[in-house]
Amino acid sequence: MINRVFALVFVVFCIATGIQTYYQRSQMNDIESQWKEYFASTDREYLLLKRFRAVIGYGGMIHNFKNFLLRDDSSYLIKAKSDFRKAYALLDELQSLCLPENCQRIRLAKESVEKYEQALKTIEAKQGQLRTRALDALVRIDDGPALQALEKYQESLQASRLQRINAFSSEIESTKLSTTVFNSLFIALLFLVVYFSAMRASIFMGTLREQNKVLGFLQEETNDGWWDWKIQDDHQFMSDKFWQTLGYDPKTKKPHPSEWQR
Repeated sequence: MINRVFALVFVVFCIATGIQTYYQRSQMNDIESQWKEYFASTDREYLLLKRFRAVIGYGGMIHNFKNFLLRDDSSYLIKAKSDFRKAYALLDELQSLCLPENCQRIRLAKESVEKYEQALKTIEAKQGQLRTRALDALVRIDDGPALQALEKYQESLQASRLQRINAFSSEIESTKLSTTVFNSLFIALLFLVVYFSAMRASIFMGTLREQNKVLGFLQEETNDGWWDWKIQDDHQFMSDKFWQTLGYDPKTKKPHPSEWQR
């Protein structure tokens, strides 16, 4: 009986462990998938933002714009127009990835690029008609808000990434904690099942030993023969005294009714 109980407990333990392992693996796979998806997106935003800064910065759009204004060199005009196209493409892609608050910052940057583009057209039209200083005053652009918006955008990405890392860490810790709690409860339940099974087996064996003592006492202290017949199995037990009372040698008889019915 106790072997059956242990076998049943072992099977239940294996099934529960398998289910828990599958659940934990699924949870970790989901977290890993979200992690990769999120960082692929934010890494793309970082890269696009870096490229945009390079396009508009030194050697880029603003640099070429200023050189065309000061030197009236068409090569700078061509470079500036190329930079405008690159800047717009980068801003469009950033706008498809950004959060609402950052999309507003992208729009500020785009408005600044549009102002530079319009100013470049004004320079083309007025070049040679106005002195450089007057022309510079005419097309002067305050790009401070746009540059500040880009700084805020980058800070937002960093803060969002840190917050998401903390969230992922919390999810991982929560999954580990639930696994630990489950394992602890299951081990406690397993211990209780084994303990009570062992107690029942001990009580049963004790009762059996007492019955055997009583039976042995009856056999030794009485002169009566006794027998036990399991009719369904057609099997019978006869004590030695039983056979001796009938005049038979117990060693020559088998535990079957046909032995004494002859």
